[in-house]
Amino acid sequence: MKPNKEILAEIDQIWTYHKNVRAHFPYARPEHIGNRFLESAPYYQSQGFKIKYDFGKVIEEQDIKYLNNLSNWLNQNALIRLYALMNYYKFVNENTIIDKSKPGWKELDILRRLRNKFSHTDGKLSMEDQEQIKLVDEIKNHFGLIESSFDHYPIPIDEVIEPIFNGCKLYVKSRK
Repeated sequence: MKPNKEILAEIDQIWTYHKNVRAHFPYARPEHIGNRFLESAPYYQSQGFKIKYDFGKVIEEQDIKYLNNLSNWLNQNALIRLYALMNYYKFVNENTIIDKSKPGWKELDILRRLRNKFSHTDGKLSMEDQEQIKLVDEIKNHFGLIESSFDHYPIPIDEVIEPIFNGCKLYVKSRK
């Protein structure tokens, strides 16, 4: 088994790649309709990515939906890759019981459950599925999300994904 230091470096690499790519696909809001330009969000600007997009046309509602679907897809894929790494190093798999005495266990558990939804379905949230509703409620409560309802899994990069990455790193660090 690789030393924890090397595994942590691999987690950091996935995180860095994700931030760099994700910065190019900002979350678009309804107030962007009618604009021609869109800038990267303050979160990415604080990470050194101040990108201004010229759509070459006025942004319409379907453009916003498309951009947000792309950014959500990228977020899902970052979590799938993180899970794959944690699985490869045997921190989690279908037969492993996550050690709830270790720091980061809850983030690893949420990661595992999200990965199962993203990898084995189309990744869309169904409010008719009680298991999915329970997972969304758990994400909202654990990460302190303010919004009360969602039309997709709530996985904003700064409020959910980054803490999941950090929690997994804590879990790796706790391995002797």
